Amino acid sequence: MGKFTSYKILPEQKLIVCNYQGGVTIKDVIQLTQLFIADKDFNPSCHVLIDFRNSSAIGFGLDVADYVSFFKKSITVQGKVKVGILFRTPNQEYLLKIYKGFGKLMDLEIEIFKLIDPCMEWLCFSGAGKELVISELNSIKSTSEEFLY
Repeated sequence: MGKFTSYKILPEQKLIVCNYQGGVTIKDVIQLTQLFIADKDFNPSCHVLIDFRNSSAIGFGLDVADYVSFFKKSITVQGKVKVGILFRTPNQEYLLKIYKGFGKLMDLEIEIFKLIDPCMEWLCFSGAGKELVISELNSIKSTSEEFLY
């Protein structure tokens, strides 16, 4: 399977939706973050929904520290920012628990979820807002771009 990623900023919902597919490394996560922070619609007070369910994590716990270092140098969070992360595999859960532990260092409130409904509730989306976010997530999954190194 190829390596695919995509994101969409939903300014009215104050949300950034990210999708990863295929074998994902910390380098891939950094690249996607660089793309969305360079986007004209980026707002450092936006919450973030990240979907790793169609990917396989290829990395180690130490790699998470590389992302944290990059993040701290690149983004100044404004206000209380929530990051809801969807995962599928035990390896993803392990790496994401390490990442969650760094949340306070990055001024982020991070939670990980196996199911989308509890994630949407935690991010405070329900009804039509929830349906819109899920629709946008499904849309970017079908338009993911392959990473070319």
